[in-house]
Amino acid sequence: MGWAALNQFMNRVALARLGSVTVTAYPVTGQGFLSQNSEMVLGGQVVIIDYSLKCKTADFGGLKYGDTLQIDGTTYKVEHQPLRVEDGLFCVIPLVLA
Repeated sequence: MGWAALNQFMNRVALARLGSVTVTAYPVTGQGFLSQNSEMVLGGQVVIIDYSLKCKTADFGGLKYGDTLQIDGTTYKVEHQPLRVEDGLFCVIPLVLA
């Protein structure tokens, strides 16, 4: 097993131990962290949202309002464009049940 394959395997193991969920937005499948009843600052106002997904920007940062994705077999709809957090490697996506 090469270094790149080993690194990917170790990342999957670490994410699984931290409680990540499987996310699919065709054709991309990846991992993320789903939160319920979250607060976010949108347009300078604190907004309560139903769900939020924290995931890699490279995987799901291109989603737009109205796009749908599957998280552990449940369909969600993107409520607002992804917001980059920390150094931009990750993003948070506000969601509602579809």
